[in-house]
Amino acid sequence: MRQNPPTATRTIRKMLTVNISSSQTALRTPRKKITAMVEFVARVEATHLEEVDIAIVASRRMAALNRHYLQHAGATDVLSFDLSIPGGGLVAQLIVCADVAVGEGRSRRIGPQRESMLYI
Repeated sequence: MRQNPPTATRTIRKMLTVNISSSQTALRTPRKKITAMVEFVARVEATHLEEVDIAIVASRRMAALNRHYLQHAGATDVLSFDLSIPGGGLVAQLIVCADVAVGEGRSRRIGPQRESMLYI
């Protein structure tokens, strides 16, 4: 007599929304790679990400945001904000400075794309 295989339980993961915007010209914005990186990090860290908003900006904009939110002078590589509500998945906003990634990539002798991916 043939036995039925045990019932498999599948966890259906809610869709992860990744929004990417770019207002700078120093760095090409590889949207598919960025989305894949966010999904990879969520999987490896076993974190339920609900939504991630990534803005890639120039140093002038980053300096203004850095002063506004952290009261620090000048541009920084990345600002991150947890916008989650209790009981829900992680909702995050990342603001990445393309000009910093270009400069840091040059000083580390790696490409600016690779450097910027370290910020995500």
